[in-house]
Amino acid sequence: MHFKSFLFYVLIGGFVATSVVSCSSTKKLTATTSVHNSAKAETFTPATPQFDTWNVGKCRVKLTVNERTITVQASLRMVKDSLISLSIQPLLGIEMYRADLTPDSITLIDRGNHAFFTTSYTFFEKKFGVAIHFADIQAILSNNVLVHTTIPTAHMQSQDSLTEWMASRNEMKIDYGISKENRLIQTQITQGANQAMFRCTYEQFKSIAQQFAPMRYLLSVSSNQKHAEMALTYENVNVNTGMHPKPLNTSRYQRVSLNQILPF
Repeated sequence: MHFKSFLFYVLIGGFVATSVVSCSSTKKLTATTSVHNSAKAETFTPATPQFDTWNVGKCRVKLTVNERTITVQASLRMVKDSLISLSIQPLLGIEMYRADLTPDSITLIDRGNHAFFTTSYTFFEKKFGVAIHFADIQAILSNNVLVHTTIPTAHMQSQDSLTEWMASRNEMKIDYGISKENRLIQTQITQGANQAMFRCTYEQFKSIAQQFAPMRYLLSVSSNQKHAEMALTYENVNVNTGMHPKPLNTSRYQRVSLNQILPF
């Protein structure tokens, strides 16, 4: 696979292309045996981090697609309800590729070739059949739950003191795994009749600004006999810093199609 194809998965594949990739991961959300005597929890109130900004100065990205693995350095900046900016820096900290996500658009930028592709989330819904939005990606990357879903219901699991919560949005089924410390440790999304699946597992929780947040994100996506897995490791994390980053000015860049900027 061409390096730019890998980049597509790094930037957005794990979040918006669940109908074109498939995962071979064997990690399970719950025990393999079903629990028939489920106990209902009172309320769904996991202790998720609530920060206005995330500035991840160093983010290690390890991606595996069809048994091929690539590792690159990146940085990540998030402003709540405004911007997610992922910068790929494969050599000497020099930005070569970038993805800017706003509530209305996704922009992929090839800095070396001065080219960019921009579109709305509707484009990916039509192309891949996955109705996912900025708020969903923001929730995944900040260890939060998805919004605009049904009220989650709970089933107590005896193994590992894990509570599984289930919610839905249209054809999307959402499963959350909550630890005994009341932390969100896994989100799994199943979409449509073909059971396209996206999963994010959260690990290595660390205290930041008097709240606990994961420093390692394990993402996997599956559908249509293809697979991809991605690990994000956050380092040098600062929150609530009052930063106001803006999307890259592309006025001097050439606008191209998705296939031109990320051929696959």
